[in-house]
Amino acid sequence: MACGGAGDGPSDEPRVGGALVDHNDWVLSSLGAALFGEIPAEVCEEDLSYRAEELGGEFVFAVETEFCSYVTVEQPTRLELRAGDSVKVRFYHAPLTGPPDAMAHIGLALGDQLVWSRDIPIPAGNQFISETLTLTQDLPAGTPVLFHVDNHGDNEYALIKLSLEL
Repeated sequence: MACGGAGDGPSDEPRVGGALVDHNDWVLSSLGAALFGEIPAEVCEEDLSYRAEELGGEFVFAVETEFCSYVTVEQPTRLELRAGDSVKVRFYHAPLTGPPDAMAHIGLALGDQLVWSRDIPIPAGNQFISETLTLTQDLPAGTPVLFHVDNHGDNEYALIKLSLEL
């Protein structure tokens, strides 16, 4: 007889969608090296290189690369995720400048799985990206989510939204 108690797998309780992260809770991470490459020796300073802020009326997590060209941050997911769930990613970058033929790399991982990434040629105009991902595995609440930016030049990036859409 299945009880549906703690540790017995997903419960039959109604699920609620919503934010997977709190932009105030991002911290530097060393977990992304296998997914995003070797971590440079430079250390990015909070508030100077990355922070939660308001941008165009939305609360976002911003990364400014003037002083730090590579950063991976993490926090635990706030909700349980299941295979087949839809996760909404909304992202913005300001006009990108840098050396000719440079490339920016942006990525999101859940646990040890890269779930979303973009290579953006530099220079580039500003761009909003809005995509819905379909998850392929179950992940408990508290699974690490990683956000990564690797860039050449003095540029600004913003993770606007990462949410479970039910």
